[in-house]
Formats: sequence, C-alpha cells, structure tokens
Amino acid sequence: MKSTLTPQLISTALKLQDVQYDAETNAIVWTESRGKQTNVMACFEVGQAPVNLTPEYSVRGEIGYGGGAYSVRAGMLVFCHKGQLYRQALAGGVAKAITPSYGAVSAPVISADGNFVAYIHEQDDVAALAVVDIEGRHWPQKLLQGDDFYMQPCWAPDSNALAVIAWNHPQMPWDGSELRLLNLAYAGPLPHVASTAVVAGNTETSIFQPCFSPTGEYLAYASDATGSWRPTIFEISKNAYRQLEVPEGEYGMPGWIQGMQTLAWSSSGSELIVSRNHQAQYSLLGLAVESGAVRLIELPTHITSIDNFVVVGSDVALAYSSAKIPPRISVVSNGAETVLARSFAEPLLPKNQADAEHIAFTTDDGSTVYGVLLMPTPTGANELPPLIVNIHGGPTSQARLAFDSTAQYFASRGWAYLAVNYRGSTGYGRAYVEKLHGRWGEADVADAVYAAKHLIAENRVHADQCVIAGGSAGGMTVYLALANYPGVFKAGVSRYGVADLFKLAEDTHKFEARYLDTLIGKLPEDAERYTALSPMTHADKIQDPVILFQGADDVVVPPSQSEMIAASLKARGIPYEYHVFEGEGHGFRKQETLNAYYQKLERFLQKHVLS
Repeated sequence: MKSTLTPQLISTALKLQDVQYDAETNAIVWTESRGKQTNVMACFEVGQAPVNLTPEYSVRGEIGYGGGAYSVRAGMLVFCHKGQLYRQALAGGVAKAITPSYGAVSAPVISADGNFVAYIHEQDDVAALAVVDIEGRHWPQKLLQGDDFYMQPCWAPDSNALAVIAWNHPQMPWDGSELRLLNLAYAGPLPHVASTAVVAGNTETSIFQPCFSPTGEYLAYASDATGSWRPTIFEISKNAYRQLEVPEGEYGMPGWIQGMQTLAWSSSGSELIVSRNHQAQYSLLGLAVESGAVRLIELPTHITSIDNFVVVGSDVALAYSSAKIPPRISVVSNGAETVLARSFAEPLLPKNQADAEHIAFTTDDGSTVYGVLLMPTPTGANELPPLIVNIHGGPTSQARLAFDSTAQYFASRGWAYLAVNYRGSTGYGRAYVEKLHGRWGEADVADAVYAAKHLIAENRVHADQCVIAGGSAGGMTVYLALANYPGVFKAGVSRYGVADLFKLAEDTHKFEARYLDTLIGKLPEDAERYTALSPMTHADKIQDPVILFQGADDVVVPPSQSEMIAASLKARGIPYEYHVFEGEGHGFRKQETLNAYYQKLERFLQKHVLS
C-alpha cells in the first residue's frame, strides 16, 4: 500500500514550540512556524480557536541557533523581530518597537510588575544582558557584559533581582557555566546592578534554567555537579542549597538555543514541576519543596517527549509529541488532554505508523551505546528490511521517543530506521557526553557501525541494504564511516556535513568557535589530529554512493565543506549527487526544499540500495 506520509504532507507541517502562559489574560501562548515565517499564537479560552497575534511579523530570536523568541506577562507580549524588540497587548492592538535596530536580540523576559524587559543582546559578537522599559521610552541599558555568552534570564517576583546563565570560551554551556544573581537598584528610569553573585557553576559544572519561586524565597535550577542534571534549590535569604531527590534521569538539557525549559513552579510555590528524561522518554514530576515527596503528574500515556511545558493553575500546557503522534500543543487536566494546536493534518497520516523502542547494544570495547529504533510498517513477507542508521547532529544532541517525520516516512515505505545516541549524546549523564571528548570522528563512527552490526546479528535487518545518514556533525560521521569501515553501508546521505575540521574551526559562528577544543583538541598544538580526523583526509577511500544536500546560506557549515567531498567523488567516478538549496541555511525550512529533499533522497536510495 502506498504511504500517505508524502513529502508534500511533511513539508506543510507546522513547527510548534515554546508554550507560555499569561495569568492576567488566561492566555496560553506558543509559536507556530512554517518555512521561514514564525507567528505567536494565543488561546484565551480552552476550546476556542487560537488567534495569530503577529500576522505581519516573523518572530525569531536571532542569537546563535535562535530560540527565546518572545515573552508574555501582565497582559503584554514582547517579541523579537529583525534585531528589535516589539511590545503588543495580548488583548490586541498595534505592535510597537521598544528597542532600536542594533545588533541581535533574544530571550526577552517581562518583569513581574510589567514595567521592564530584560533580554540578551549581541553586536559584533559582544554579548550583554540588557534592559529596556516596556514602553520603549528610554534607551536600553546593559546590566551585565564581559562574558562570551548569556542565556535564560529570569526576573525575581518583586522585580528587584535577575538571574542569568553565563559562560565563556572554550566551554560550551553543557561543559561549564555559571548562574549569576544580579541584585537591582532603581535610581532612574531603568534599573541598574547593585551587586552580583555567582550562585552556582564553574568551568566544569553545567547550570541550566534558573527560575524563582512565586514568593521569591527560592531560586531553582538544574546542575550536573553530581554527574547528571538534577533540580537544585537555592534558599536566597539563608544562602543555603538543597539538591532535590529525584528518580534516575536527566532534568536539564544542552543549551543549544535560548528559551529552553525543564523546570516550573506550581502556582502556590509548594512544588517544583520538572520534566524527566529517562532512556529518551519524558515524564513530569511534582517535587514537594518542604517534604521532598515526589509525585508522578498524570499525563496521557501517549505523551513520551516533552519539548517544554507551563503551569496553568492546577493544569499543565505542553508542547509534546510521541513516536506516532506529531507535535501538539495541549492542556492536560487530571490526565485528560485538550488539544489546542496540531502540527500535522493527523487524519492523513498512515494508519499503521511505526512504534519506537529504546535499545542498547555493546561495542567491541565493552561500551554500552543507545538508540531509538523504528521497525517498518508494513513488513515484507519473510523479508528482512533495509536499514537507515541516522546520526544526529551536535554532536551533543539526543534522539528521543518523539515524532520523527523522516523516520516514519521511511518506516511506512518498508525501511527500519535506527537513530543512534552514540557516545557524546546527552540524556545519559555527563560521563557519557565526555566519552566523545578528544574522540570525535572515532567513537561516534564506531558506534554507528556497531549499531548496524547489532541489528544484522539479531537478524532484524538486511545485511546488504544498510545506509548511514546524518546532518552537520552527523554528516562528518557519515563520511568517516564510509571511508574507514568499507562494506558496512551500501550508501551514505549527508546533509551539510563537516568535511574539513580546520575550515570548520576557521569559518563557523561564534557559538561553536571553540567547540572543537574539547571534541578534537586545541590549535595549533593538535593540528595533526585535525588532519587525521577530517573526512577530507580520507575522502579518497570512499567507494560507495553518496548523496549530499546543502543550504546555500549555511554559515555554520558553509557549502565549501560539501563541495570538497563532491569534488573528490566526481574526480574518482564514485556515484554521487550534490544538491544545493538556495535561501536555506543550517537546516531546511522551505516547503519546496523539503519536497525536493525527500523526492531526491528516495530516488537515490531506490537506485543505489534497493535495486
């Protein structure tokens, strides 16, 4: 039967993110993206149709990989658009710019009294925590600068303090970061900093997402000081710390973008609500501050991956998905779900979508490696399916039990699909991430190969029809696996893959400018390792067909990286295709691009793997 999950259906899906809540207007708010247009949507009463609050503006945080596009509070919306902050009443009205067009802005947060907006500003790679009045009558002022990066600013409920995460090169935020507490004073139109203290964190401890309790008594955050992100409470007046007892799992995540969230206070402040990631599956827990009691918050059983959530009175609103259910925005009350928005036309999805299972396997050196596996639906009679081994980017990311349109696309066409959480992936503790330090291009490649061999040994997939695919950092793994482990994979798929580590270190954006110090080594001392681990060094060993996809405007991994590999394949007569998409960056958004991507990829695999 022909699959109903077509490229056209995938390309028209909405991207739903960043659910927030405004108690004054009872509005549940989120962002919807299609192509390069992102709008802020609001639902003022559950059961009523949502309203597009920004039809004339595309809303996006512009620092690094984005995120932190807007904030709501006290009946007001503040959003980012083309380097400026705009304010707009949630009840309606005209948006007004409150900052000048200067640099890039992200992560606005409105003070509890509704008078001020703190945000992250960056100009010429110089970062700052800034503040402006909600009316935009006064020139913005910098509250904190001198560090390379800031993220996740948060106001105290009395508006007399701000918390923010800061870190510096060569650390990434998941390597080491600090939680700063800024006490504010008011002696003019805008607050200024009276004193600053480092609450937690250092160059070897990662801190994630500060949030003040409703009374301002506590400042909660997640810290990986004990080996994985755990919720911690700082009692401000007593200068006392307490890590809350929780089941095994991760309660933070790598700060790739602004606005990420895993913690929220209950309305009364008696509980800290946390999202738990255990074996790539999510749940919500309520942690009683006084007694330490842990309760599982009742959610529909199909919710397995939570992007973010917000407390709405005694209920929660979530941005979530599962293996079979595409992203939704929903309100959950006593375990019952009311859907506010759907990303896909769900009735058009295949009736027999594949379920996902979290698997573990062992490499030849005894390391345990993880992955998320979808077996095909339907299956061929007495036939082993072909396999796609997918390598996520980052490399500090994680495949979860979430909806993956590419995985479902191929599973509905008879493919098995394994997303490998190779050594270096998050979700399994800090030690697992650090297993890739100094070994990128080695450990991840070995894990990808053993992933395929594991499923072959279990007689679950066809040994001669295995494909390796990946984007960005995952594209580098694709190239090296094909070059260094010939015969395991019949073809490779690279999306804007890294080919030259020297060029990556030279050309990439500020956020990742020193990332390779940890993954590979420092330059110039470790230049030999950069040469040895660059796919271009080994490109002449690639003998299997490769299809390459690239965004013409990619500033993270520029087109020159893909062009190097394509030139080598062409010169040696290796079957390949190279497709460049105009107007696309590091990741594909446009409908016509996604249509072309799936169609070209499926034809390539049919020709070189299945024929």
